[in-house]
Amino acid sequence: MLAALKKLDREPDANNYELFIINGTANGVKGFMPLNRSAGFIFTGNQSAAEVQQTIAHELGHGAFGLEHVGTAAGKTATDNLMDYTASTALDKPQWDLIHGEHRRLTWFQGEEEGMYWGDEDYIQFTIAKIKASFLSNKLINRDSLPAPRNSVRSENVVIGNTTYKYIDVQIISRVGKINSRNIEQVNLPYKGEGLYIDESIYIFVPSDQLQSLKTHITDTRKGLTIFSSGWDANRWSSVLGVVDYGDSRASMYISQVLGSNAAKSFLELRTEIVQNISFYTDLDAMAVNVVHPNAATFGDEQDYWGGSSAIGTKFINAINVGQAIYANGSYPTTTASTDGGFSIRVSGGRDCGKDILDKIKQGVISIDKTTPIDVVSHSMGYAYSLGIIDVLQKAGYKIGWFYCLAPENAGAGYVPQNIEGIWQYGADEKAENLKTQDLIAPQEAIPGNVANRSFFPENELKELKCVEIHKVNNYGWIFKYDEKKGGIIKRNK
Repeated sequence: MLAALKKLDREPDANNYELFIINGTANGVKGFMPLNRSAGFIFTGNQSAAEVQQTIAHELGHGAFGLEHVGTAAGKTATDNLMDYTASTALDKPQWDLIHGEHRRLTWFQGEEEGMYWGDEDYIQFTIAKIKASFLSNKLINRDSLPAPRNSVRSENVVIGNTTYKYIDVQIISRVGKINSRNIEQVNLPYKGEGLYIDESIYIFVPSDQLQSLKTHITDTRKGLTIFSSGWDANRWSSVLGVVDYGDSRASMYISQVLGSNAAKSFLELRTEIVQNISFYTDLDAMAVNVVHPNAATFGDEQDYWGGSSAIGTKFINAINVGQAIYANGSYPTTTASTDGGFSIRVSGGRDCGKDILDKIKQGVISIDKTTPIDVVSHSMGYAYSLGIIDVLQKAGYKIGWFYCLAPENAGAGYVPQNIEGIWQYGADEKAENLKTQDLIAPQEAIPGNVANRSFFPENELKELKCVEIHKVNNYGWIFKYDEKKGGIIKRNK
């Protein structure tokens, strides 16, 4: 049908919506009109005149006004709504708000690539970050700065900060004028449930048991920013190691067969033999190569790398006492061996991510000025990546606070960035006599220029850990158990 329409000797009228009435059936489909499109199809076969009228209204709801399905049409309980499959005609208030708002429309043959279309989760994260940053800075939002693919967007399992929401449904009512993000009220509407209503302009619906979490996230007025820079995706460990004993058995084999006769060598020297003699590291290299690396910061811990709302990422945020956090994936497709080349690649990737962070600041989705310190928390390969981020932010005039480095990979190839408030390194003690307490994934050494500010795994924390587990970020909760006299206390805003 579309191929035939393209042969018509006329352009589609940008001011009209067009429905093609077809006297026939289409496998039980009564009509079809994509969201925000100017053309659709009505199949009149097996429909009465009244049913055709209702189908036309239903399809125009999709195409002209961006209304999505509800009730049985969305796999839920039947309703008396026009956008259900129940031959009804009612609309609820959010739907009327959408109808009376502004609408982005594509003509017959425009592809979505011709507009700025994002993935639904990306758009939702961006919109909520924009509202949060506006609330923090107490600045109004220009409605036309929200890059919506359409006025109504819903996605499941959306990660905001350290929380995964079962679903988030965002509806933008108007794109003219400005939005005061501090004008927030809670609502409970038919067909949609509970949500937040932002200045009579934006609805955000979430499950009722997660509504307070979202509201707290948006209305947090603590200033500052923490950047989390991760290494390998923690969820990929199991795909390579199987059970941790699998990796540890190889390490034990190496320790028993090789270390016994080379006790005079440093662990870093012996690590070269590990890489050469144990296929365990080849598996890890393959894992690193498969990591998706967009060189862009996100507004949610999408890998669940930092452990969710009750684990180490949240502990850092609470200890540093800031209201904003962004996440960067610092693992770059390169070998796990301590090569300066791989380290430089990660630093370069971090610079690209730093540029992305600057763009987000300019777009108003991160609220930070040049006098408020930005703290950085890195783990493993994220250390090198963080150096690139810090370099770009400092050159743009932003102030870096404390740099917390957990088990930095190839620390000896790095450095302490200049003009930061401080640095602290956490991990295994490479000088310990018991080599089984070493970090077998990323053997530790002091970051050049940082001799004093180091905290080592406490002996009681090592008892139950195997040497591959010493590297995993979720085993660093001991950082928050010790007072300042023992070193490593989080410095910001105590």
